[in-house]
Amino acid sequence: MEEKPVFQALMSTAAAVGDKPAFVQRHRSISFRRWAEDSCRFANFLRSLGVGAGDKVALHLPNSIEYAVAQFGTWGAGAVSVPLDMAITGDRLEKTLRHCEAKVLVTVPEAPVDSRAAAAAAPALTDLVMLPEGDGGEHSFSRIIADGDPSPPATEVAPSDHSVIYYTSGTTSEPKAILWNHRHLTAAPMIMRLFDYARASDVTLCAVPLSHGGGTVYLQNAAYHGTTVVMMTQFRPGEFVRLCEKHRVTCFHIVPAIFAAVVMTEEFTEADLSALRWVTNFGAVINEAAVRRFGERCPGAKLLN
Repeated sequence: MEEKPVFQALMSTAAAVGDKPAFVQRHRSISFRRWAEDSCRFANFLRSLGVGAGDKVALHLPNSIEYAVAQFGTWGAGAVSVPLDMAITGDRLEKTLRHCEAKVLVTVPEAPVDSRAAAAAAPALTDLVMLPEGDGGEHSFSRIIADGDPSPPATEVAPSDHSVIYYTSGTTSEPKAILWNHRHLTAAPMIMRLFDYARASDVTLCAVPLSHGGGTVYLQNAAYHGTTVVMMTQFRPGEFVRLCEKHRVTCFHIVPAIFAAVVMTEEFTEADLSALRWVTNFGAVINEAAVRRFGERCPGAKLLN
């Protein structure tokens, strides 16, 4: 796999696979070509605001096709994304926007906190993008995409340039900013290709928040390897199994609590999951009973922890 910035990887993959589905969410889907074009539209919009290298774009969004567009558009503009969990408190949102000196916030009107108030209290923040529609002085994401320029922006990104800031605190302390560069974004796809855990023919199922590093890996593998991602906005164990069967999902990575919830469902005992190649659990040890049940139902799939 050639080491190139993740945005350039998407451009190359889109040119190669074109109309192949990149993301499927409920009754919607988007091709690699359209994902690349919409990401360029958002990147060019950001550049029109003066956003560039080192500037921070905060993403306070649920799992969605639009999240993937905003994320890659941010990288296409040369900016740094700041993924924020939808469960963040209003106070924490304001503190985070202040700490990272975010210039743009992309969010949704139905966010459980007052993102407008948090944005107004962040001194470095100049623009608020609402998805799908904004009002007043806000930018409408849908209008940005409808009217935007789909040409790749003239942005040069070096492997050492900053790419993402994740705020993480484990379970006991104040959130800390973890800064990634663009080389970090190539690591997981390279490792997964090396061990044959990422193929262009793979269909993955993402129930992990895209605001988490584990969720970002789904986007990375799509961009670098051309895998198709089926997205869940909200995790429901039975629905997870049904989506695996419906879309012939070949692999996914999740945390042990979600894994256990999935394999203990009645749907898991009845579904055809023969397409599964591997499942990875991360963050903790897997429940022994869940491991045994998975082995009985999916003997042809690898289980990693």
